[in-house]
Amino acid sequence: MSAATTATIAITLDGDWSMTGVATQLQPLAEHLAALSHHVPGGRPGPSGQPLISLAGIDAIDACGLQLLTVFIRHLRQLGFAPTLTDVDRDFRLTVQTLGFAHELEQIIHSEQGQA
Repeated sequence: MSAATTATIAITLDGDWSMTGVATQLQPLAEHLAALSHHVPGGRPGPSGQPLISLAGIDAIDACGLQLLTVFIRHLRQLGFAPTLTDVDRDFRLTVQTLGFAHELEQIIHSEQGQA
């Protein structure tokens, strides 16, 4: 890979991603998507960097939060990005598996220590 294809764009998600707090996450995600759409030349695939999405600041997440995260990931992919989730703890992985989001999210979880 060339250096241009390994550039990253840091995105940090935080707060409450459960049913009671997920509505507050809509505006920040919309802002991220708007900003990232400027990284895509001519609105076509070929972004100048790839998003690394840190989950370190998420306090709580449930099915509602996972649905919103999945929609965000899909929008990033439609823009031509290949996002990666970082700072993923064991509880998040268990929640993803239990709630049936493994197909959507497991393939983009960055594992620094191998499979958990």
